[in-house]
Amino acid sequence: MNIYQNNNVLEIFDKHFSLKCPHCDAYSNITAVSIPQHEIVKRFKLIKVGIVYRCDACNEPIFLKFNRGTIFDNKISISENYEEI
Repeated sequence: MNIYQNNNVLEIFDKHFSLKCPHCDAYSNITAVSIPQHEIVKRFKLIKVGIVYRCDACNEPIFLKFNRGTIFDNKISISENYEEI
């Protein structure tokens, strides 16, 4: 996955995860609702980034933390492996 300089979020929105929701215990898809900005990640050289998702079953927020990959001028790669917060 990538965070683009123009903050185009389609790639992250198009990547779907399913997990057991910590709120409702349903195994559900989750949808991204808050993605870090390219400028912030690049400026602070963050090693890990967080993305807020919502459970498609109960609408509660779920926070996932990803390792940051390479920082390019126009995009920042992030791992598809995550840690649930």
